Amino acid sequence: MVTVSARKTGRPKNELLTARRREEILHAAAHIFAERGYPNTDLQAVADTLQIGKGTIYRYFPSKRDLFLAAVYQGMHQLQELIDTTLSGIEDPFEKIVVGLRTYLAYFKPPNCSSRNGPLSGTAKNQRISNIATRWPTRGKSSSKT
Repeated sequence: MVTVSARKTGRPKNELLTARRREEILHAAAHIFAERGYPNTDLQAVADTLQIGKGTIYRYFPSKRDLFLAAVYQGMHQLQELIDTTLSGIEDPFEKIVVGLRTYLAYFKPPNCSSRNGPLSGTAKNQRISNIATRWPTRGKSSSKT
């Protein structure tokens, strides 16, 4: 009688390659979802961007929805880490709010958007923040006139 060993076919799984490919797919998908929106994004476009087969995407993500949610989760996680890092060492609560908001807005600024051409750029943006700061109540001081 002939015995056959139970051997997996194909090449051995490389954890680093798997993680790298997953990150590449997430990165490309996030950009395409952001550009086209969820309903107008086809996974073939993601595959074409990466020059891989569409089936490769399905190896990592069972559905378009799963890929989208993973991309959103990754983006929110990166934003949270960025804000936490940016705010570390800042003690003043008002400064934390200002720096946190700037970091948040910079994260979502479109890559092709020049800060010089925006509605609130340079001096205008700083003036707007200063206006908000002057209206912000300070601790220990009453905002009402006596």
